[in-house]
Amino acid sequence: MKRLGLMLFAALTLFGSQSVQAIDSMSLTEDEVLMIARSCHDAQRSLQRIQYVDPVTRVSRGNATTNIVKLMSALNARAANNTYNIPALVTATNNVQRLRQNFADDYTSYEIGLREVVTMDCANDPIGFYKKLSEVRNKRTTLSVRAREIDQQLEVFGQHISDLNNLVKE
Repeated sequence: MKRLGLMLFAALTLFGSQSVQAIDSMSLTEDEVLMIARSCHDAQRSLQRIQYVDPVTRVSRGNATTNIVKLMSALNARAANNTYNIPALVTATNNVQRLRQNFADDYTSYEIGLREVVTMDCANDPIGFYKKLSEVRNKRTTLSVRAREIDQQLEVFGQHISDLNNLVKE
């Protein structure tokens, strides 16, 4: 039961929705601080598993986005070479490249924060642990937002491909 509570605590803290706010670390009660100190090592083990899996997902997503951007750039070049002028294609490509770089930068910050949470002496600094865990959770939420922004820009690019298709048919 205690382990289930800890896993729930870690999951909610790390993966909670944007509308859920973490408790201010300065307003933690003494009992909450003691609970964090007692259960933080189990939380760190769970976070280590996340730390192990996250890079695989990031690399996979990054490679896919890189390949898509290469294809987008090639399409832009071919369209320009055939005198089809659709600046929105170039803009969408540039937006995806920019968002991908933002994602990479944010991921680096998240990864460093996660490493700090996993390696810190949480039993002796439960408030610091909780504060850092909340920061990592917020960084992970930012990554989720960045991924959605990339997906939205890819959809925009797809719409512009339809425009190009209509020009080619004319």
